[in-house]
Amino acid sequence: MRPLAQLRQEFLESIAGKYLNDSSREVQRVFMTRFAYDNQFKKNDDLAKTLGKEPVTFPKQLSAVYQAFALDAGPIDGRGARKQKALELFRWLWNDRFPE
Repeated sequence: MRPLAQLRQEFLESIAGKYLNDSSREVQRVFMTRFAYDNQFKKNDDLAKTLGKEPVTFPKQLSAVYQAFALDAGPIDGRGARKQKALELFRWLWNDRFPE
């Protein structure tokens, strides 16, 4: 049996392939980092630094993530504050979609 951390990683990769297939690799990396299960309560600035990015670029790439999910009739509707979108998407990923 595979460890839970590995199952979570594979799940995120699968979701990224479905929703972000046409996005840049950088947008996919931001998604994989922002929405990793253990990163729920981490700040965007801290996550940007772990990727070697300037914190000011992180929100732009997150916007591309939200747009991709909204276009594909995903869990967010494209309206509302960024914090709200992140929370909605995180909950959808880990509470509704992840098979635990």
